[in-house]
Amino acid sequence: MDEQKIHDDIYGDFIVHAAIHTPVKEQPRKALAESYSTQESLIRDLRLAEASATKKFEKELGEGYQGIARIKAYVAKLVGSDHAMVVEEEEGVIKEESVTGSLEQIKKTLDIVVEYLRRVYSFCFYCVSENDSVHELQRKCFAGHFRRPPPQESSTDVKPSIFPLQYGMLIIDSYMKSWEDKVNLLINPEEADILKLGGVNVEEVVEKEIQAAMTKEADDRWRCGVKKCTKLFLEEKFVRSHIQKRHKDWLDKISSEVLSPTLIL
Repeated sequence: MDEQKIHDDIYGDFIVHAAIHTPVKEQPRKALAESYSTQESLIRDLRLAEASATKKFEKELGEGYQGIARIKAYVAKLVGSDHAMVVEEEEGVIKEESVTGSLEQIKKTLDIVVEYLRRVYSFCFYCVSENDSVHELQRKCFAGHFRRPPPQESSTDVKPSIFPLQYGMLIIDSYMKSWEDKVNLLINPEEADILKLGGVNVEEVVEKEIQAAMTKEADDRWRCGVKKCTKLFLEEKFVRSHIQKRHKDWLDKISSEVLSPTLIL
């Protein structure tokens, strides 16, 4: 089959290149920083993971997809509600929507939600990586991630070192902030400040692509060049209107690529 020539009247002649498929070698899971194992980080990660599923992936599939609700029901049945944490409330505190449950329940729910995102949507939560297939996911992040034991509190008798301990913590904090910005951008792209995060202006990029897709053949002849479209129009405003109405999927794809967390951060 390799190097075999195939003739096609429509697409022309081409040569088939074949090779033996070599599966990806099994790789160990990636270790997360110790900071991801604190109770505060676990609660934050669970909130972001649930939002990634409900506001992004399940929303794109439409109504009837309630994977997170089923996961919560399963974990509640598995762990039980006897381990619920009792938090002392301060006077005058306003209760906000938050993740509740014992630490064991939070960990179990987070682990299942992260695996749910990998297996169902080929999305790695900690890499913030969207993939078209499980093969691409395994190539980028073969086996996922695991948590280290939570960081131990430093003894007050030991004099803190400015370098390299604090320098290392600054790097970890900066990485976690960047990672959280990526996830929030995935969940709520319309609320993110793209320019502040290092991205480009979406409207400017779209306008540039529209300009490139239009061809002025004469003062009264404007041709659309989006994909394989060759329609002719009298004025520029007509071809612009045509692109915005008939090629909306093309414009949406450009916007989504500009807002991709992987490309911005």
